[in-house]
Amino acid sequence: MERASIETITPDFADRFKKSVVIEDVVLEDGYLVFSGGRLWDTCSRSAVLHHKFNLLREYCKSSYIAWLFALGRGVHNAMQEMFSDDAIGDWLCDICNEFQPELFIRKPFYCAFCGSNRLVYREHRFLNTLLGISGHPDQILEFDNRYVIEYKSISKKGFNELEGRPLENAEKQIQTYIDLTDLKEGYIVYINKGDLELLSRSMKWFKVVRDEVEILRQHNIIALYRAGIDSFPDNVPSRTCVNPKSKRAKNCSARDLCWSESWK
Repeated sequence: MERASIETITPDFADRFKKSVVIEDVVLEDGYLVFSGGRLWDTCSRSAVLHHKFNLLREYCKSSYIAWLFALGRGVHNAMQEMFSDDAIGDWLCDICNEFQPELFIRKPFYCAFCGSNRLVYREHRFLNTLLGISGHPDQILEFDNRYVIEYKSISKKGFNELEGRPLENAEKQIQTYIDLTDLKEGYIVYINKGDLELLSRSMKWFKVVRDEVEILRQHNIIALYRAGIDSFPDNVPSRTCVNPKSKRAKNCSARDLCWSESWK
């Protein structure tokens, strides 16, 4: 397979990019469909086609409780990003004048290029694979002996204590998307125990993940199926992922009724 070109996205473009979101998995920018890498690992191509064609709202987007959980997780992410900011490569926003630094995807500058302040805040850099149409922003890129993709995962005390030997499967798949996007070889999934933040050394577990070409190819195939389903709709819509409409995954899918009734045919 031809190696995809990888471009970086400026903050201005990123703002326009976010405003162009029509569903969670797919964004539209200048008429070109682009996948959001954040959930590509778990994307059902059939569901994605139906969400796009019928402009469906994701179920969890309607839930205030889920929104609260996301806000709590974002707070933990921000704290971790600040903790490791001296070793991070990314975009930097001045906390005083609110200006992005002119040079992107760099180590933390000493001073703001506009006002001279040293209060610079890490911002996740967004990557775009122009061949496949995948965009994403890893939680952090850290540079020690090598560069590593970092994904921070806040987790309950019970879930944290149950982690043994390796990270959760969905997190492993997700970080492969970012390893592919950044063209790096390795990354770390870092779990943070939300139920015990008093002693940081016992509140984190780090799991190293190496590049998995088989998983990356599987994700590329998801995109191919999706595009084929969009281009020839309603023909060639991908087959169902769920075995029946009462499965746990189906119950949480806002495309379930359309998927199983096939009223769009």
